[in-house]
Amino acid sequence: MKKMAMLALAASMMFACQSEKKENVEETPNEEIELLAEETLVDETSQTTEETSQEEIYTVRGQLVSMTEADETGQVTVTLNHEAIPDVMMAMQMDFKADAAVVAELAAEDKGTFEITKTEEGFLIKSATKLPAETELTLKK
Repeated sequence: MKKMAMLALAASMMFACQSEKKENVEETPNEEIELLAEETLVDETSQTTEETSQEEIYTVRGQLVSMTEADETGQVTVTLNHEAIPDVMMAMQMDFKADAAVVAELAAEDKGTFEITKTEEGFLIKSATKLPAETELTLKK
């Protein structure tokens, strides 16, 4: 019987506390809730845009092995034998995408300095500068 009385008392106190909490809570108008939701959405969208616009660009030296003809979008595939990119990848031969205009001054066997960035499709050459033929590179054999 004592247990029942204690349970009833505990339940009454919990109910009373919940009622007091509800009385102390201010009602927020729907317009204010909608405005807060819009502000949050705008903040998250602008933060995502800022993060996206801060792409990481890597500078690497290498030797152009081959280059395809430009496709309908003006892009070419460039095969480079490049030096290591510290903390990103070791020296290797691999394909990069590039706008044809960016690599227009280069031909097979030319050495260059390339600024690249990673995209969803792979690595993209953002700029290319031809190096003198006698430039020594540390390439994978």
